[in-house]
Amino acid sequence: MSLQLTAVRLAAIAALTNGGVTPYPTIAKEEVHDSRQDPTSDLYPGQWRPNISIYTEQDVNDEPSNTPGRFRKREIGLTIGYEVGAWMVDDEDNEGYAVPETTAQLELMLDMMSHQIRTALFAPTVWGQLWQDQIRKILSVSSVRYSTSEHQYRMASRELTFALEIAPDCDIGLWTEQGPVPAPQIPEPLATILQTIIDNGDGDTLALANDLIAQITSIGLPPDQFPLAPMSGFTLEVPHPGPVQSNQTPPIIAGGPTDL
Repeated sequence: MSLQLTAVRLAAIAALTNGGVTPYPTIAKEEVHDSRQDPTSDLYPGQWRPNISIYTEQDVNDEPSNTPGRFRKREIGLTIGYEVGAWMVDDEDNEGYAVPETTAQLELMLDMMSHQIRTALFAPTVWGQLWQDQIRKILSVSSVRYSTSEHQYRMASRELTFALEIAPDCDIGLWTEQGPVPAPQIPEPLATILQTIIDNGDGDTLALANDLIAQITSIGLPPDQFPLAPMSGFTLEVPHPGPVQSNQTPPIIAGGPTDL
């Protein structure tokens, strides 16, 4: 399972929203989203709305350890997309959310968001430190503009990508013939991030944390080969798939060895 990626994204969201508590550190305010854009329809025509979307892209494991399937080094790409969208009406009176071609004013907003994003991630705050704790090393930082391929229009949208070295993932466990395995708990460092948001967060960030807990509980985590640090208040109920016959291969719980 690859909950390290979830942990890095969630910690970044918490840093960029101040845990969902005002004052927000960027002009996107609470419009910071995990792996998606969220073009809402509560805008009036012509109204601007800055927003941020956070993704994890490449994921490379290197330097194999003496344990098969385990590595000493892991490098990922954390991409923070930021844009200034608007609710627009075209020549045929069709309405919808869109990112316009950039202008001097929109460029200023993008430049401001870039500065605010970097400042929030590296700020000496509870939320900034929570994100920094997930990172072993920053390998590079790059930024590119989004433009249309057809006409090469330069849109009011950019992506900021951090190449990061993070801790290797936790072990992947299998069901065995010994019968039911005790329900696992949410592993670190995701447990600490979720607990910090539950204790101190609010708004959409708190709602996201609760939603992730519900999703993990619903999907179920495979048991791990080594004990996981407990997360107070949360124990995951994992149904056992039934006894395994001696001539059968123990099944892997869906979602275990791949990204959730």
